[in-house]
Amino acid sequence: MIHYLNDFLVIQANMIEVRKYESDFDDLCAQLKFSVNLKKNLIDITCIFLSIELDSINMMTHLSSDKHQKTIQLINNALTKSSLSYEKLQTLLNFLSFAAKIVISERVFLKRLFNDLIIIKSRKQRINYSMRQDLL
Repeated sequence: MIHYLNDFLVIQANMIEVRKYESDFDDLCAQLKFSVNLKKNLIDITCIFLSIELDSINMMTHLSSDKHQKTIQLINNALTKSSLSYEKLQTLLNFLSFAAKIVISERVFLKRLFNDLIIIKSRKQRINYSMRQDLL
């Protein structure tokens, strides 16, 4: 059996909690005989974790630049089409759902797209005016 253990992300409100967690984490890693890369212990920084840019100074999240570019590309690609297959619309919605959880929006823009996804199932969906407005 192979188990891949990747990075941990821990966000604490103050330095007292950070130090307590750090001590507990170091003890656990020592017990499990895991090595800790101390260069990855970062405080008051902006880092990218799972394609999400985390700004611990301003307490904000953003899409990483590559995900931001991909979002724009997918939307622009959809807007150039007169219709989308079920699979293409589903891919677009999965990606936009991920982005919507990170980017603060002034309005919900995915509901009508999800409604259209439920309706089409196996044929192509014409991109109507309301869908286009949701993507703009």
